[in-house]
Amino acid sequence: MSRSLLVVAGESSADLLAARVIEQLGQDWSCFGVGGARSQRAGLEVLRPVEALNLVGLSEVLTGLPRVFGVAAQLVAAALAREPDRALLVDLPDFNMGLGPLLARLGIPVTYLGAPQAWAWREGRARTLAGWVDELACLFPFEPKFFAERGAPARFVGHPRAFELKDAFASEPMRGLGSFGRVALLPGSRRSEIARHAPVLKAALTDLLARHPGLQWTVCVAPTLSVEELRAAFGDVASKLTFHVKDAAELLAQSDVALVASGTAVTECVILGVPCVTFYAVSALTYGVARRLVRIPHISMANILAGSLLVPELVQSDFTPATLNLAFDEVWNRRDELRSRFRELARTLLPDGSPFDPAERVANGIRARH
Repeated sequence: MSRSLLVVAGESSADLLAARVIEQLGQDWSCFGVGGARSQRAGLEVLRPVEALNLVGLSEVLTGLPRVFGVAAQLVAAALAREPDRALLVDLPDFNMGLGPLLARLGIPVTYLGAPQAWAWREGRARTLAGWVDELACLFPFEPKFFAERGAPARFVGHPRAFELKDAFASEPMRGLGSFGRVALLPGSRRSEIARHAPVLKAALTDLLARHPGLQWTVCVAPTLSVEELRAAFGDVASKLTFHVKDAAELLAQSDVALVASGTAVTECVILGVPCVTFYAVSALTYGVARRLVRIPHISMANILAGSLLVPELVQSDFTPATLNLAFDEVWNRRDELRSRFRELARTLLPDGSPFDPAERVANGIRARH
């Protein structure tokens, strides 16, 4: 008997994860909803593309609100017409935390893949989830306990990047360049991040390049940026840097140490065993609001997983050329010890160190309920 699944994957990484779940479910499930090219290739009937929900920045969010409400209305109408057996909502909490309760009221059980980071801020979302979610599939090992204590039925399925890169952290990758070494620089993927991070990195590199002439420094160019933009941002030190335009994980796997803007790249550093310094700077207003909302002491996923300040993290006024130089020296001198600790942490990102695909675990959970 064929089953149907309403899917909402509103950005690129969610699209990839949703596609894998759809592939695991196979021909017995008919899937429709919001997704991108990868979900469509896997068999999703795309009612609206991922771009319909991909809003960045306050002005874009405000002007895009009518479109977002339109997507929600279309999905509710489709749910009423098609009566799917289940909904799979992937990440995108600002949208899915509103849509999920509507679907639950229609009698559609909801699997939520990629728990909202309520453990970091807006804790009330955890208790809200408990009122309507049927299963919360968590990507980090510490999340199920947090959500279960607040009434949400949660389980750990594993982190998709840990599965994708499992061969890389199962064996020691090639590091550095002969007797030299390589440092990866990941300044961010948004132009606003580059505008705030590049001046500090540039000033710090003036000293770092002089003190470490044997190291190769490579800047990772995010798909949203160009080499030309980053060369301009790094100014006169750009001629002493190389630029990597492929996958960030490829660069990290060949690096000894990394300087990384806070985000998913830090998790990749952990998975690949690359000791890192994490940094981040935002506007004074944003930082002031965040300080009042964020309830955890660390921003680096390496430190969150370790439960302590394992590696340096430089935030806002602490992110200066001088502090970055000191932090780099600390990580460089401890790189062998930190690589070993990162590899231990990486093993926790798959249940019991298992090599099974998190998408397969999610698909099995969906099947088991029908």
